[in-house]
Amino acid sequence: MNQKQGSQCKECCKTRAENADAEFAKAKAAAKQVLDPAASPTWPSEDKTLAQRWLIEAPLLALPSENLKSYQAMHGIRGAQKWTTKQAQPDQSGIPPKRKHELLTTAHEELSHTGGRNAIITALTEEGKKWNNMAVDAQWVVNRCEATTTEVGFVLYNYPKNTQKIVRVFHYPSFSGGNQF
Repeated sequence: MNQKQGSQCKECCKTRAENADAEFAKAKAAAKQVLDPAASPTWPSEDKTLAQRWLIEAPLLALPSENLKSYQAMHGIRGAQKWTTKQAQPDQSGIPPKRKHELLTTAHEELSHTGGRNAIITALTEEGKKWNNMAVDAQWVVNRCEATTTEVGFVLYNYPKNTQKIVRVFHYPSFSGGNQF
C-alpha cells in the first residue's frame, strides 16, 4: 500500500521527479546540439513543404548568400536532389545583407515586378554589382514579392484559446524547365 504524503503518494512524487530530471537532460542535450552545427542538421528531412514554409516565414535579410538554411530551401523548392546537404560558396563581396536586399528589391521594383531573376541580375551586373550566389538571392526576392506571387485563397487557422487567424496563401512561380541557379 502506498504511503500518502499530502495529496500525493511517495511513489508518484518520485516518478514525477525522475520524469522532470529526464526531460531536463533531454532539453539540455537538444540545446547543446543547436550550438554545435555539426551535430544538428539544418533540416530534419528533405520535405519540400519545410523549405516552402521557410521561404514564407524567414526574415527578409536571410538572403541565400548569407544564410545556409535559405540557400538550401531555395534548392529544395526547385526540386534539387539532396538539397539539405548543399553548401553555399562564401560571399566575399563585402556588400552587407541589408544593402544586397535593397539592391535586389529596387531592381525588381524598377522592372515593375515583371523582371524575374535574370532581369534583376542583368540590371545589377550593368551597374557593376556582383556577388556569389546573386542568382539565388534574386530568386529569393522574386519569390517573396507579394506583387509577383499569385494569391490563391485564404486559410483559417485555429490557434489556442479559441482564437483564429486568416492567413493568405500564395502560389509561387514554378522552378521547372532549366531554371538553374
